[in-house]
Amino acid sequence: MGHRFSLWGLLGLALTLVGCDASTKWMAVHHLKEKAPMEVNSYFDFRYVENHDVAFHLMRWIPTSARFYVILALGILTSLVLITLFILYARRYRWLSVGFVCILSGAFGNISDRIVRGFVVDFIHVHYYHHSFPVFNVADICVSVGIGIVMLAIFHAPHQPALHLTIPPPPLPPHKPYPKPLPTEPR
Repeated sequence: MGHRFSLWGLLGLALTLVGCDASTKWMAVHHLKEKAPMEVNSYFDFRYVENHDVAFHLMRWIPTSARFYVILALGILTSLVLITLFILYARRYRWLSVGFVCILSGAFGNISDRIVRGFVVDFIHVHYYHHSFPVFNVADICVSVGIGIVMLAIFHAPHQPALHLTIPPPPLPPHKPYPKPLPTEPR
């Protein structure tokens, strides 16, 4: 297979990431729920949070009754787009395929959590004095790392041919000749 990762290796990576996400969420539910945050150091703690929204509360403008279905539909649609891109590019671009697998694993972890529980379990909290980053989970890390790998694969991969994921511009309309100018009278 040379420079490409095997499909079995990518499947193994996906199963490992999904398994890590599911097991850490299980531990959060069973060891952190209804308890005080578990402080690791002054910048990092574990705390149980039920996230009915998406990162940074970007969907807070959608009514609560519809939010679950909108987030679920967007997650499934995004996953289908990523699966299509994976099928189109995975065989030619090894690191791009790893990035897509990371993103899809994280998306699957959060979508399955949302389907089973009705929300996503978040439990990792990073803060610095009064500045606090939103609580997240392993699936969110997978998505973030996957996006970083995809960006690096697209922009900084000298060992691979240029990767063009852009849509070509539409063709220009046929050229119409300008009308002839009206004759002017001599002055």
